[in-house]
Amino acid sequence: MSGSHFRSRSVNAAFPYQVVVRGANKGLIELMDNYCARRVISSRTRHDMRNHLRYCFATAALADEFWDQFGGDRVNVATRQSPDASILEG
Repeated sequence: MSGSHFRSRSVNAAFPYQVVVRGANKGLIELMDNYCARRVISSRTRHDMRNHLRYCFATAALADEFWDQFGGDRVNVATRQSPDASILEG
């Protein structure tokens, strides 16, 4: 098992409520990162090959708050529910 796959599993276990933002520009990424840093609420995993970012949260409420601000696709890796099941692959 690769190191990045192991890290992904541990992030998914601790932060199962996730929001995937596709094709964000540098300015939006900075806004999202600052939003999370000010609140100390998230862990982020970047998936550059697919041109999207995954912001990971410990609770559904935090993920919903982030989603309300920035949109994206909500994912709950604990239940494997996703609007786009391909997001969970890889």
